[in-house]
Amino acid sequence: MLVWYLGYLKLLLRRCLVFLYARSKIGNKGAASHRVRQKPFSALPNVTPRFYKNSLREVVQPNLPLQRDASPAGRLRAPESKGPGSIKLGYTSVIMPRRPRIHLPGVPLHIVQRGHNRDACFFVDDDYLAYRHWLGGALKESGCALHAYVLMTNHVHLLLSPPQPQDVPRLIISLGRRYVQCINKTYRRTGTLWDSRYKSSLVQEDTYLLLCQRYIELNPVRAAMVDDPAHYRWSSYAANALGQSDSLITPHPLYTAMAADDAGRRENYRALFRSQIDSSAIADIRLALGQSQPLGNARFMDTIEQMTGQRREAKPRGRPRMQRPES
Repeated sequence: MLVWYLGYLKLLLRRCLVFLYARSKIGNKGAASHRVRQKPFSALPNVTPRFYKNSLREVVQPNLPLQRDASPAGRLRAPESKGPGSIKLGYTSVIMPRRPRIHLPGVPLHIVQRGHNRDACFFVDDDYLAYRHWLGGALKESGCALHAYVLMTNHVHLLLSPPQPQDVPRLIISLGRRYVQCINKTYRRTGTLWDSRYKSSLVQEDTYLLLCQRYIELNPVRAAMVDDPAHYRWSSYAANALGQSDSLITPHPLYTAMAADDAGRRENYRALFRSQIDSSAIADIRLALGQSQPLGNARFMDTIEQMTGQRREAKPRGRPRMQRPES
């Protein structure tokens, strides 16, 4: 424990030295008095990169990569600015990389967005109606086809197919901005309503699409809010299983192929809900969502790898268990 405290104090001391050196480079005229002059970090002596390389990310032009000096140590430095005042003072703690999402045109996508700190994001029926209204507008603007959804008290599930990858963030941003403004104005609150970024997972159509629809529409049953999904008002079950009109829903071709007519499709769809979803399937869906990884078999993973150039699959956390040799 003592060694840990000594290391922590050493880190604080070095960051203070970096801060004091940067402050010494601040000008005294006009707006330049609040900015660091060019190359403020390149000449720092005896400062290892691990203690300040993350601080160099706090620049006005964040897309510029860090560069290395020509010195033997090869210290990291911020890129040279194109004009005065292009680098700002700013120090942060360790910046963890975000796992990139995968959105592919026409491939179904399971999206989950939760309330901040898992607090409620719907309070009365008018809130659900407002969300449905803005969701319908966002779907028309983005061109995404919604196959299933459920609006829970503190989170939302959406299963949709985007025409282009950029249409998904466009839909989420448009929906979140309008709905959050509506809630903040109605309840005289400020700040965010949603928790961090939304989770998303590509879904293999022929194996997991209908399973994912069942998982979404059975959320109120698993949460013990109702004993039958037909009794929950704010989901797509009434449209997919009972034939009620819902302007938000666009049936997936796999759903329309379940029977030749609407009555047969609804009957076959209701038959899927007579059996419980296997616990291992639920665990696979949640693991893929939590890690923003695709949900499918090995062939689907190979297809994703060929399209994106990177291997993506959900894996349990921790070190893999060693298999003991059979005696």
